[in-house]
Amino acid sequence: MAKFEEWVKPGKRRYRRIKAGYQNENWDPGNYTGGKIGVGIQAGTNMSIAAPTLSEWRGHAVTAAEMKALTEAEALQIYRDNYWMPIKAPDIENQTIADFLADMKSSGGGVWNMQKGLNDLGENIAVDGVVGPQTLGAINRQIEKSVARLNNAFRKRQIEYYNSKTSPAKSVWLSSLDKDYPEMSETAEKLGLPEKYNNKSWIYLSIALGILLLVLIGWMLFKK
Repeated sequence: MAKFEEWVKPGKRRYRRIKAGYQNENWDPGNYTGGKIGVGIQAGTNMSIAAPTLSEWRGHAVTAAEMKALTEAEALQIYRDNYWMPIKAPDIENQTIADFLADMKSSGGGVWNMQKGLNDLGENIAVDGVVGPQTLGAINRQIEKSVARLNNAFRKRQIEYYNSKTSPAKSVWLSSLDKDYPEMSETAEKLGLPEKYNNKSWIYLSIALGILLLVLIGWMLFKK
C-alpha cells in the first residue's frame, strides 16, 4: 500500500515542489485568491500551495505576507488532507501510481484523467473526479494487470489535458511530466525489471549498450 512519507521524500516531485519556495508571477491564476488572474488578492504560491488552496484551508483570503510565512509543516498537512487522503492513496496498491495521481490532483485534472485512462483500459466507471469504491477498485485491478499500462493510459490523458490549456506554463508542465512520470515499457515490466528502470529511455539505452557490446565482441574476434 502507498505511503504519504514516500510521496514527499527527497528526490520525489512533491519534495522538489515543497522546496521550490515562493513565487508570485502575474500570469499565474493560482497566485490570486480568486483563482483567476486579477481576481482577489495576489498572494502568490509557496511550496506549490496556491493562493486559493491556502485561502480555503484557512477560511479567509490570504495575503502575500501570510503566503510567504507558510511553514513546511502546514504545507505537508495540506498535501495530506487535500491531495493524498481524498484519492484514498493508502489503499492504492502501488506507490508510483499513488504518487502520480496525487501529484496530478495537485497539478490539475488528476482524478478525471485517471478515470478516463481506466475506461480506456476497459473499465466502466463514472468520470466524476472522485475516487470512490469503483474507481479505487478499478485502479487496483489495473495495477494487478500492469502498472506500466496504467501509467501510460493515465499519462496519455494528462498530456491531452495539458495540451488543451493555453497557459504559458504548458511546456513546463509537459516537460515536468516527462521527467517525473515517463512512459513505461510493458516489455521491461514483464521481464521483471525494477520500476525505476522501466521507462523507455532506459530500454533504449540498454539496446544501444547491447549493440555496442556486440560490435566490440565482433571487433575483438576479427582482430584474432
